[in-house]
Amino acid sequence: MATTTDQTGEQTAATAGARERRQIGVGWVVRRFGTLIVLLLLIAYFTVRSPLFLTGTNLSLLINNMTEQALVAMGLTFVVVVGSFDLSVGAVTAATGIFVASLMQHLPALPACVLALLIAAAIGGINGLLVTYGRLSGIVATLAMSFVVIGVELSISNGYEVSIPPGNGAFAALGNGTLGRIPMPSVALVVIFLLCYFMLNRHRWGRYIQATGDNSLAAYFSGIPIYRYVILAFMFSAVVSACAGLIVVARATSAQPTQGAEYLIGSFAAIYLGSTILSEGRPHMLGTLLGTFFLAVISSGITFVGFSYQQNQLFEGIVLALSVLISAYFRRGEIHTRFI
Repeated sequence: MATTTDQTGEQTAATAGARERRQIGVGWVVRRFGTLIVLLLLIAYFTVRSPLFLTGTNLSLLINNMTEQALVAMGLTFVVVVGSFDLSVGAVTAATGIFVASLMQHLPALPACVLALLIAAAIGGINGLLVTYGRLSGIVATLAMSFVVIGVELSISNGYEVSIPPGNGAFAALGNGTLGRIPMPSVALVVIFLLCYFMLNRHRWGRYIQATGDNSLAAYFSGIPIYRYVILAFMFSAVVSACAGLIVVARATSAQPTQGAEYLIGSFAAIYLGSTILSEGRPHMLGTLLGTFFLAVISSGITFVGFSYQQNQLFEGIVLALSVLISAYFRRGEIHTRFI
């Protein structure tokens, strides 16, 4: 009798343990893959509504068109990971176009691009200095910088479009050429993503940036010069955003003032949406790329099924709010001490 009771107890315990493991397993799957499942469901829905959606041509066009948004979001990821905000990325993207187009009136394309990237790095460095040694919040410092940058680019361009001089076909190919059958912007996106991923996840600088963002005080007492890596994060943000600006200009062979303002909201949406992918609420480079792809799928799919531009903007705003809330839910066990 005792043996039977023991066996029954063991079976009950085993059943309860199995049920608990299944519950943990479902929760783990939802946390890590829930957003990807939603993405696949959206792709399936848009494909049913329009068979032309899931074609090689449309997917290639979708990835090609999301390049600039993805680059701005990847640059901004460095700053969000370090624990701050950068509201100047859109202004830097637009200003880089004005800078490089103006410089190319007097210089060959390559030195003009290098100088434009150096200017962007200087802007990012100033942002970092204002946030660290200037003790300003990231929102205040970068908002002020965005006004300064916009003012400079308007002064240079007088508010007008600046065209690239003739004879710069190699530069224009960056936006309109192909490598085999792959558009050059897509090639640039893959290369820059790999560099950003390596820098943030495999390089010592990236590990220190993450440590600073996780717990800046602990990082400081561990001997990490946290101001240096905050400044470096802002510089990375500006330079990668400037790369997006170069591609924008190469596509259009001209630069428009304030052309990059529309990338700011989409970048934050991609980062916080991406933080719910393969991670528990923490921004990461692969998540940002997948988050940008998610938003691009929504934008393209809405167009295919006949929704309006206004509905697209509404949907993106809802996605941003929900992704931030989901990210906060995953980190609900942490003490909330940042209010900027």
